[in-house]
Amino acid sequence: MTKDAIKVGFAIIDYDAISNFVDYERGDQEATARVFVDAINGAGGINGRKIVPYFKKYPPIPVARPAR
Repeated sequence: MTKDAIKVGFAIIDYDAISNFVDYERGDQEATARVFVDAINGAGGINGRKIVPYFKKYPPIPVARPAR
């Protein structure tokens, strides 16, 4: 956070990770979140600070990782 901006993180579900198992899509999650961010920023932000979105994709099922 700075005097002009607030960085907000958005968790995006990576449906590609399970596409072999289900035929399910929730649309463009990032675009949907940006609609809300743009609306808030267009109304002056939060106490005058603009939201700076940060997006990160996560698989809906934890992936086994090899031991290090």
